[in-house]
Amino acid sequence: MEPFKKIFLNFVQVLPCVFLVSCSLFKHKEAPTESSPAQKEDQTLSPLEPGPLKGALQAENQEASSVESSQSSLFQETVASLAKTHEILFKEAPKEPLRKLLEQPAAPPSLVKPPIKIPKGAAVFQKTLAFSAETLNELSQQLAGMTPFSNGIWEDEAKKAFCQTAEDGWTNLKTLMLTSLELWRKEPLAPFLPAMPRLFYPFGGPDATYALELFPHVDEYILVGLESTGTIQNTQGIAKTKELFDLLQKSMKNFFKRGYFITEYMAKDLSNKKNLGVLPVLLAQMVRLGGVISEIQEGVLTAEASSEMPKLDRSARPTFPKLKAIRIIFKHNNNKEKTLTYIRCELDNKNKEKLNILFDFVSQQNFCTLLKSASYALHNSKEFSSVRNFITRQSCAVLQDDTGIPFQILKKNGDVHLFGFYQKPAVEIFQKTNFQKDLAEAYKAARPKSLPFRLGYEHSADSSHLILTIFKTKDEGRLEEKGSAPPLLEKDAKEDGKK
Repeated sequence: MEPFKKIFLNFVQVLPCVFLVSCSLFKHKEAPTESSPAQKEDQTLSPLEPGPLKGALQAENQEASSVESSQSSLFQETVASLAKTHEILFKEAPKEPLRKLLEQPAAPPSLVKPPIKIPKGAAVFQKTLAFSAETLNELSQQLAGMTPFSNGIWEDEAKKAFCQTAEDGWTNLKTLMLTSLELWRKEPLAPFLPAMPRLFYPFGGPDATYALELFPHVDEYILVGLESTGTIQNTQGIAKTKELFDLLQKSMKNFFKRGYFITEYMAKDLSNKKNLGVLPVLLAQMVRLGGVISEIQEGVLTAEASSEMPKLDRSARPTFPKLKAIRIIFKHNNNKEKTLTYIRCELDNKNKEKLNILFDFVSQQNFCTLLKSASYALHNSKEFSSVRNFITRQSCAVLQDDTGIPFQILKKNGDVHLFGFYQKPAVEIFQKTNFQKDLAEAYKAARPKSLPFRLGYEHSADSSHLILTIFKTKDEGRLEEKGSAPPLLEKDAKEDGKK
């Protein structure tokens, strides 16, 4: 009975102390949120080196502090008594003194990296991980007819016929246009053309050829069109379906013949139920012009900052406007790495929200603009004044034919350089509505040398022309556009007018 009597007496002695400690802990838990000086000192330490947790022994105010001081010795006796009681009951010493347990430092807070904020108008892209650079280049060369497909259900004769057709088309294009264009660009054009990191090519669709050939020095090409982007998975499926490949071949034949893509035909051929899109057309052009593909990325442009890839599936209802895009990272003629981004976007004024997204993205760097075979859309102030104003106010320069920005606007906002010959629009239906008398008079007075290559809607090099405008800086003052322009015909009666 004697041991149990001692245990009971010890328990009776420590019971009041335990009660006081519990009250102190409860009062500490219910204290106001305002930090004490000691806590503020702890908060100033690095997250990796947190201050010690004072726990129940540190009071929140002067009253609690005085109580703690008066009961300090009693608390020490309580701890010793509890330890002795624990030893008697369980025949072993406590593993950790109670005060040491109370003074253990708090666990460091979790280090959460702040989310990456994408600037307004920036694009979110993700790599197509399943395809290596070697696979992408092999596929691109097959699309360009440079090497026959090694798999699929094609007969050998069909493969050979496609490769021969593609080879003839590119040979003809280089002979009639590209070789002469390269020589002309190096001499008459280069001294006037400013060096810019980015090229903006609206209304160009998937025309990577003229973008690369006229502006080989830029780091990033931004092409805009109505055709769908397509995916690398659908592009790879061409190798197994001759019908789909015939559609691709048909689109390239039109380009070889005219030097530009017709939107109506592209929509029919590439934006069909199989959704091939423009990607196979872009890849074929790029490798034919000496490009080496490094990577393909699918992405979107949005007006809201985000660190995650927005969903691209059509079933997901978008909560904000977005533009679908595809980006090709490549090296051109063994130079440094470049990017070509194709964005699907309607450029008329009704598409205001998406146009603002596009403009924010394009204007993040200084850029030049290329306008060719643009159906005189920018002559229509009612429908396309937004993109026209964006170019005249934000672009450093624009290289175009007469289908771009009206000459009366160009000459008011920059220094104009004329190349080639202009007398009237090449397409008859445009001659009544889009003839520019002041442009014809300017060419007649300047009498520049003829271009050595055919361009745009023109049928020969002798009648082809280009207009380079170096826009004034904001300090020099760009004029506001005034007046109306001839209306744009919604449907062209002739094939060559459909772009």
